[in-house]
Amino acid sequence: NMLRTVTFRILLGLILAMSVLADNAVQSPTQPENSVFSFFQIQESDFDLGFKAFNKGDYELAVFHYTKHLGKYPNDQNAYYNRGLAYNYLKKYQLAIADFTKTIQIDPQYWKAYSSRGYSYLVQQNYEPAIREFTTAIQINPNDSISYQNRGLSYQALGRNNLAEAD
Repeated sequence: NMLRTVTFRILLGLILAMSVLADNAVQSPTQPENSVFSFFQIQESDFDLGFKAFNKGDYELAVFHYTKHLGKYPNDQNAYYNRGLAYNYLKKYQLAIADFTKTIQIDPQYWKAYSSRGYSYLVQQNYEPAIREFTTAIQINPNDSISYQNRGLSYQALGRNNLAEAD
């Protein structure tokens, strides 16, 4: 009887400790709310699965998982951005542009989204919008060497060699 009481108290203490840990865990848009039960689950989120698929070069699968994630977390700018990158690799540039635009609507300071949207325009030979996007990325992050390089390529394609050389 005493052993049963001690065991019960230990288990209760463990559950309480895990509950406190779960309540103090940092919430991210990629993870569901923590609870004692989700604390024990070792299930990867769709965001994580999308990230893994992207890094393996399976861009269709990455798009699938990011889309599923966005169904649950429609304001996750990182998921829109990552899905946009996957669309770029799939050469689905209009879909990529739409995702980068959504990223920017959520976070207007997300300079990588401007740079990536510029790239989507650049590869479609839409040089003027590409230049605008790269310029905005550079204004937000003056250390963004990729945007300087791509803006220079855009200027060069338009025959503005003096501006291309400056970048």
